[in-house]
Amino acid sequence: MLSRAPDERVMSLVKQLLGGWKHDNAGSREAAFAQAASFLEIFRHYPEEVLVEVVHPFRGLPGRLKWFPTIKDVKDACDAIMDPLQRTAARDIAALETAALIAPPPAAPEAPEDREALVARLWTNGLRHELQTPEGAPAQTPEQIKAAAEARLAELHDKPSLTTAPVVLSEPLLRKIEEWRTVKAES
Repeated sequence: MLSRAPDERVMSLVKQLLGGWKHDNAGSREAAFAQAASFLEIFRHYPEEVLVEVVHPFRGLPGRLKWFPTIKDVKDACDAIMDPLQRTAARDIAALETAALIAPPPAAPEAPEDREALVARLWTNGLRHELQTPEGAPAQTPEQIKAAAEARLAELHDKPSLTTAPVVLSEPLLRKIEEWRTVKAES
C-alpha cells in the first residue's frame, strides 16, 4: 500500500535533493532553497516510495540532470515513477473485481430441511392453487380441480380422434390415387 510520507520525511528528502548539485555561489544556493518550498509542495502529493526514487543519487534526478532541476522536472520525474504504480494498482483492483463477479454465490444460510418445510408450506397453503388457477378465475379446492380434470378427460374420451374416425376422401383425390396406382402397376 502506497501512503504519503510524513512532513519530516518529506523535508529530509527535499534536503537530499537540494544536496545533489554543486552550488557555485550564494545566489544560486539561495535560489535553490527558494525552490525547495515548491518541491516540498510537490512531494506532499506522492508516496514515499516515489520520492525515494526521485532523490536517489544514481537512479533519480541527481544522477540524470547536470543542472539543478526545475519544478516541472521534479513533477515529471514523480509522475514517471508513479504511472506504472497506478497501472499496477488499477490492474489489481480490476482482477479483484473480476474474481468477485465470477465467484460462486455464498452458500444459503438455511438447512435443506428448512427449505423443504418452506416449499411444503407454500405448496399446501395456497401457492399450488395460485399456480393452477388462471388469473381472474375463482380459486378452486382440490376436489373441484379433480372433478374438472375428470370431466375434461371424459369429454376428450367421447370425442372421436383422428385415429378412430373414418377417413372420407374427396372424389378428385380418389381419382388421383387411382391414376398413381395404374401408373405404378404399369411400370
